[in-house]
Amino acid sequence: MGRMNHRLTAETANRFADIALGHVRREYPHKLDHVMEGPEDVLGPRALHPIFYGSFDWHSCVHGYWLLMRTLRLYPDMPSAARVTALLDEMLTEEKVAGELAYLDRAYTGGFERPYGWAWLLRLQAELRALASTDPQAARWADACAPLASHLAQRMIDYLEIADFPIRTGTHFNSAFALIMAWCYVNTDTHPALRKAIDRYAGLSGDAARYDTVDFGVFQRELAAARVLVDADGATQLDVDNQTRSLTLAANQLVPLPRLCARTEDGAGSE
Repeated sequence: MGRMNHRLTAETANRFADIALGHVRREYPHKLDHVMEGPEDVLGPRALHPIFYGSFDWHSCVHGYWLLMRTLRLYPDMPSAARVTALLDEMLTEEKVAGELAYLDRAYTGGFERPYGWAWLLRLQAELRALASTDPQAARWADACAPLASHLAQRMIDYLEIADFPIRTGTHFNSAFALIMAWCYVNTDTHPALRKAIDRYAGLSGDAARYDTVDFGVFQRELAAARVLVDADGATQLDVDNQTRSLTLAANQLVPLPRLCARTEDGAGSE
C-alpha cells in the first residue's frame, strides 16, 4: 500500500487547535490513575494535576497540549493562535510544573503513565524546544517544563534498565511507540543517557537468530525507516504517525524464539 500524501493545511490546523482548546481544561468526565492512602487523598483531577487535568485522562491532556504547540509552530498566524498562546502562557509555568512533579513524588506513582504518558510529555518538550528556537515566549514555556521532562526521561532510563524484552502489544504499553516519541526529545534536548538507553533497548532485537527471518527483516526495515524519519526536517505528523503504526505492527510480529525453545527443552512449555 502506498503512503498517503495529505498535508496539514492552515485551516485544518486551526480546526484541530479549536478542538484541543475545547478539552484540555475540561476537568470532567475524567479517568484518574490514582492510588489513595487515606481520605485526604480523595481529590479531583485539577487538585492532583495543575496542568494536565483535562481531556478525560492525563496522557490525552498532554497530547492535547502537544497538538496546540505543533499547530502554533507550523501556523503562528492561524485564527486560534492568540488563544493558544494565552493558554500556554497561563498554564506552562514553573509553579504549575512543580505541582505536576509533586504528584510524581507521591507513593505508588512509579508506574504512573508508563510509558505512553511519559513519551507524550517528552514529545511535548521536543515541540516546545523546536518553537523556542525562534520564539522567546516559547523558550520560557520550555524552560518551565524542562524539569518535568528531565524527570520522566530518567524514569524512562530506569525502566529500560530492567526491561528484559520489548512490549509489542498494540496498546498504551507498546515499547516501540514510546521510544520513537522519546527519540524526538533526545534529538532536540541533549540527553545522552536517554539516547544510550534507547540504543541499548533497540539492541535487544538486534540478533536475527532470535526471530523468524521474514518477520525480523520487516522489523529491521521499519525501525531503520523510523530512525530516518525522526531526524528528517520536512517530516509531517501524518508521516510520523504512519511510520509509528508500521513499526508497531512489525514489532508485534516478532517472537523471541530462544525463550520458546528453552521452555520446551526444560519441560515448562510441554503438555
